[in-house]
Parts: sequence; structure tokens; C-alpha cells
Amino acid sequence: MNGLAKVSLVAAAVTAAVVSFATRKVASTPLSSLHSSNLIARFVSTPDQHVDVYQVTLSKPTSVEHFAKAFFQSPVFQVERGLLSLAGAAKTTDAEIDAMTFASGDHVATFRVIESKQDEILFCWDDTEAWNGHSWVAVKDNGHTLLFGSTLRNRRAFIRRVMPLHLMYAQIVLASAKFQLERTTS
Repeated sequence: MNGLAKVSLVAAAVTAAVVSFATRKVASTPLSSLHSSNLIARFVSTPDQHVDVYQVTLSKPTSVEHFAKAFFQSPVFQVERGLLSLAGAAKTTDAEIDAMTFASGDHVATFRVIESKQDEILFCWDDTEAWNGHSWVAVKDNGHTLLFGSTLRNRRAFIRRVMPLHLMYAQIVLASAKFQLERTTS
């Protein structure tokens, strides 16, 4: 094994360890546990629509608005915002996110608020029928549990192939949002 192969192997092992450590408290939420009134629940029975929901617990309660701000300002999502900006999405600053109320029509990069309730916000991240993607943030248990869900039209083989990466990323970005919340409320 040459030097580059060894470095690559070590980098892969370190990355796997970091991801495993960061997401150790993130749990998959059974879709059957969603209440029919949850904004994301409408997609569970939609044909060819993938739905995933993850949750993590906080020691201090928060509101869905603070969760959404922490989500979009988290270290992991800051990288995504930069990549989306390079790809042509509208640039959104932390100051703009701080000023947001997450009302219908508000935008963060490619994410547009399509509906919100007291404890949940539903975003559409592409208006085209090909992707039909949504992100959902919610709080429950008096603000002690954060929920993050995604929906994605999975008709295309490409989407089905990258789904394991999406599922891993969903857990990582939720863990990053929790980190951001705990860092800013301490």
C-alpha cells in the first residue's frame, strides 16, 4: 500500500469516526409516529415520495423559530449555503436569517417557507416536479425534542442511488443544528 492509499484510508476512518460520534444521539423517527396534522405527514402516502424524519433531544427548550435559525446557521449548513450560492442560489446572510420570522414565502438560499405552525415549519426546496423536495423542522416535548424531516421524489435512479448519502447528511445537519443551538443558548 502506497503513502497516498494509507492517508486515504486514515482519512476515511477518521471521517467515519467523526460522523458516528456527531450523530450518535440522532434517532430515526418512525413515520407511523407522526401525527396526521404534522405538515410533513401529507407526503407519507404520496406515491414515489421518500420521507425521512430524525430527532434529537435538547437539555434546554427552544422554539421552532430558534431551531430553524440554528439549522440554517449551523456549521454544516453554512457550507451547504456556500455551495448553493456557488450553484446560483440566492445568497442568504446570518443577519438575514436572524431577522426572519419564517413566514410563508420567506427564502433561505433555495428553501422557501410554504407553511408554518406554532411548532413546525415546512420548506420547499425546488418548485419543479422533477425534485419535489421539502425540508421540515419541528419541536415537540415543550421544545426539548428537535425533529428534521425531508421529502424527495424518488422516481429517478440517481435519487435512489444517492439516498444513503442523503440519510447520513440529514443526521449530520440535525446534529450540527443541535450543536449550534447549544452553543448560542449557553
